[in-house]
Amino acid sequence: MNNRIGKFRKIFLDKNYSAFLVTNPYNIAYLTGFNGLSPEEREAFLFLTLNNSYFFTYGTYFNLLLVKKNKTNNITTYLIEPGKNIYDYLSQIIEKDKINNVGFEADDLKFSEHEILKQKTKINLIAASQLINKQRTIKDKEEIENIQKACDLIDKCLKDIIKIIKVGISESEIFFLIEKWIKTKGYGLAFAPIVAVDANSALPHYSGEKNSEVKKGSIVLIDCGVKYKGYVSDITRVFLIGKRDDDFTQVYNQLLEAQKKTIEEIKIGMECKFVDEFCRQECEKNNLPNYLHSTGHSLGLEIHELPRFATTSSDIVEDNQVFTIEPGVYIEGKWGIRIEDTIVMKNGEAEILTKFPKKLMVL
Repeated sequence: MNNRIGKFRKIFLDKNYSAFLVTNPYNIAYLTGFNGLSPEEREAFLFLTLNNSYFFTYGTYFNLLLVKKNKTNNITTYLIEPGKNIYDYLSQIIEKDKINNVGFEADDLKFSEHEILKQKTKINLIAASQLINKQRTIKDKEEIENIQKACDLIDKCLKDIIKIIKVGISESEIFFLIEKWIKTKGYGLAFAPIVAVDANSALPHYSGEKNSEVKKGSIVLIDCGVKYKGYVSDITRVFLIGKRDDDFTQVYNQLLEAQKKTIEEIKIGMECKFVDEFCRQECEKNNLPNYLHSTGHSLGLEIHELPRFATTSSDIVEDNQVFTIEPGVYIEGKWGIRIEDTIVMKNGEAEILTKFPKKLMVL
């Protein structure tokens, strides 16, 4: 973790910031290893100066193992309690270390927090966007190993789940069984699984409100992932329940071919928007309708990170990035297909981490 802090310290010092306040919980986890109970809550702060790292949290979390470890990571830990709030601590450190300005995460710090901080410290606050998030785009060996394990687990989960998909089972039952499989083995959900049957699969972010049942000839789309040691996987597969007489199988195979060719096309230094354009062009060759979402996204501590594989993206493909490629075909009121894999750029080549078969399965 010290190496990550060291790299980020160089980034913000090169921008002439005297210090930097980190508030995004995922960025705090990335730099310190501290994982709180809820990323929606403000559970901790990290303040980095030229020579020191200061970690602030509440009594609820103070004795967590990873907080204790911060002592050996050259991070000084302070307890936030009545009479000793974060603003008081920062004021003291800013005065002691003679800090001239402080960078902060403009995408995370609340306006009210900014105003109190400005009033209490009387320091020049500089808004910075996505600095740590950009550093997180390149995964280290441990991160890639954790994501690989998360991919291995979701592959095993799907292998077991397809055994219970049959006529009469509902979307919510399949959802529950995916969640049960993951949690009873001691892991977490990467996100709430999407289980969509027939016409519901034509909604890319369907939330399960219709709770449709599987019928003979149904299409079942499952989009799910596992969280392992804080890192996530992401996979989407589509299954047939019996045979169909329409063009579904042909369209599926055309989309699969487009996804495979796109993955083969990805190279170091390529613009992510080109990958998006290439995939859409491959789909267009077979007269497949355009999909409205991006072709892919990076993942790691969060399910959606940088880089993004979208038409508006300015990101570049680099080694040790981990991302998805997930084109789709959505026929409103009928069915939808999305084929998604988690991929790592390794030694200049795209390596697929999710190994569950992509050949259309008839259950």
